Amino acid sequence: MGGSGTFLGHALPASFFLGFGCFFLGLTFKRCRELVRASSSSNCNAGANASGSGTGTNTSSSGGTPKLFCDVHIPERSPVLLGRTGATLMAGTTLGMFYEAMGGYLDGIGLLHQLAHVALYLCFFFVGAVAFLESRHSVPPDSSRVALSFAFFLQYILWNEHGLMKEDRSDARVHILQGQINLAASLAFVYSVYNPRSVLAYVSGWALMTLNA
Repeated sequence: MGGSGTFLGHALPASFFLGFGCFFLGLTFKRCRELVRASSSSNCNAGANASGSGTGTNTSSSGGTPKLFCDVHIPERSPVLLGRTGATLMAGTTLGMFYEAMGGYLDGIGLLHQLAHVALYLCFFFVGAVAFLESRHSVPPDSSRVALSFAFFLQYILWNEHGLMKEDRSDARVHILQGQINLAASLAFVYSVYNPRSVLAYVSGWALMTLNA
C-alpha cells in the first residue's frame, strides 16, 4: 500500500492544500468584486443625494453604510460554510491518518512508523473540529483561523525537523523550505485575525496554503 513516500502519499495532502487554498481564494476574489460594485453603487447614491438635497453621505442604497472587507470576508462567519468545511476537514484528515497507519502495517513496519505524518494530518483534524464547533457557536468567532494559524506553526516545526533528518541535501532543502512556507502562512493567518480589515493578510494566508501543494 505504501505511505507518504509514495506518489499517492504525497498527492493526498497536496490535493488538500490545493483544493482548500483555491476554494477560499476564489470565494475571496468573488467577495472583493462584490465589494467594489457595492462601493461604486454607494458613491453614485451619495452623488445623487448631494445633487438632490445638497448634502452627500457615503451610504448604500439600502440606507446603511457600505460594507467593508472584514464584514463579509470568507469564511464570513457563516455557520453553514464553517460546518461543512469542518466536517470535510475531519473526514479528509481521518482518511489520511488511516492511510498512513495502514500503509505502515501492510508494509510490515508497524502502525506507528509514520507517526510524524499522522501528526501532520492530526493538526488539521484539530482545525476541522474547531471550525465545526464555531459553526455551532460553541467557541468565539474566528477561532477556526486561530486554530489554522496554530496548525501551520506546528507544521513548520514538524517539516523543519523532518527536513533536518534527511540525508539527501536537495530533499532536506525542499522540506525545510516547506516548513518556512508554513511559518509564513501561520503569521499571515494570525495577523488577519488581529487585523480583519487587511485584505493582503487574508489573501496571503490562503495563497501560501495553496503554495504548500
